Amino acid sequence: ELQDIYNETALNLSFSNYVKCKKCNGLGCMSKDDIITCKNCDGTGVFVKIQQFGPGMISQSRQTCGACKGKGKGINPQKYCVECSGEKRTRQKRKISLKLSKNHKNDDKIVFEEMADYNPNVDIQGDLIIVIKEKNTQNDMKRIDNDLYLIKTISLIDALCGMDLKIV
Repeated sequence: ELQDIYNETALNLSFSNYVKCKKCNGLGCMSKDDIITCKNCDGTGVFVKIQQFGPGMISQSRQTCGACKGKGKGINPQKYCVECSGEKRTRQKRKISLKLSKNHKNDDKIVFEEMADYNPNVDIQGDLIIVIKEKNTQNDMKRIDNDLYLIKTISLIDALCGMDLKIV
């Protein structure tokens, strides 16, 4: 809410996401010896398919290996990690603290580096990005850039003679 931004409230957020399996350290199995190379594609993840479609005419195409789904390697099913079942990642609940600032505006992005879901197929993990959505519950206040406007209807007598206005 707008009051949270102006009061610089600290928000505690909890969420659940995938992290690297701690038991197997992201291998999916207990030892590197349990990782086997795909015999269909010789570990490349692709194979070349040659097809003849006429006398002296052939077509050559590269296709993803269906046995290993393009990974080139696999894990012996009997050697899967008991914690992650060969997925290389587990679901974990996390908590982060977010300190709002008076400078935050609507649609500002706060980045928490490498806190996105763990992906075992990439070297650099993604970032968790939180987008600030300003919500104003008081209809008489409005924020434009860094200015806060109060919209108040007053009588003609108060406008001409002056008045004391208490803003809570």
